[in-house]
Amino acid sequence: MGLDEKQLVGIEFWVNIFKPGDGIHMHSDLDESLFRKTRRMECAVAGTMCFGETRNLKGGSFVFEDGITVRPRRNRAVLFFGGTRHGVQPVIEGECRAVLTAFWHRVPTAYHPVQEYGC
Repeated sequence: MGLDEKQLVGIEFWVNIFKPGDGIHMHSDLDESLFRKTRRMECAVAGTMCFGETRNLKGGSFVFEDGITVRPRRNRAVLFFGGTRHGVQPVIEGECRAVLTAFWHRVPTAYHPVQEYGC
């Protein structure tokens, strides 16, 4: 993928427990705050979906816009370019635990430091 760790300044991550009915709509990992303000799309450099424990799981596959589908399996990870549209199909039965990450070459707008006030 050609990632240079010197270019990375941060990682966003989410820990999810997907249960029946849960999924994630198709999207790209982008700086949403910047997009809302300027309509400019700046995406993360890369992302990962790392599956943890699954229990009696049906559904919940990780999907890409081009139709590639990855079934959840314990300790399976998927690495993809940040601008790639992806999502998670709804879980039909069971449970899946996962950690999702976005690797950034700059600090997303929503995370810029604000002036701190002493207590």
